[in-house]
Amino acid sequence: MKLTKSQFLKDTLKHCGIPYIWGGESTKGADCSGLMEIVLSQWGLNPDGRQTAQRFYDFFSKPTYGVVIKDRSQVKEGDLIFYGKSTSKITHIAMALDNVDMIEAGGGGSAITTMQKALDANAKVRMAKIDRRNDIVAFVRINGLEIV
Repeated sequence: MKLTKSQFLKDTLKHCGIPYIWGGESTKGADCSGLMEIVLSQWGLNPDGRQTAQRFYDFFSKPTYGVVIKDRSQVKEGDLIFYGKSTSKITHIAMALDNVDMIEAGGGGSAITTMQKALDANAKVRMAKIDRRNDIVAFVRINGLEIV
């Protein structure tokens, strides 16, 4: 999928404000992996089946489907960002909008299961700084996603 930077930003940022709902995978409510399913599906790049942050890493870190980016300074729009304790214990996923900012479903967790809980916690899809957390474990560039 080849996208202009403008189209990429339009396709991703239109989801800002969707409530964070644990286990959600729709525009009515999504958790971090659900958001990635929504975003990647619109470009035909979502793996089959229900995904978790860990499953996304396990899939896209394979050379057939993606490239692990070793140098933080090389991160660019469309790259997946993985957070957790290690690459075998990933707990969160986001997508880079550039080398500084990302889109994520954040502010929630397993206790955020209703719209009201999401509102009370201000848990939603939002832009944030990539480095807002100190548990980044990997960056992965998706094969087949080209942003020009």
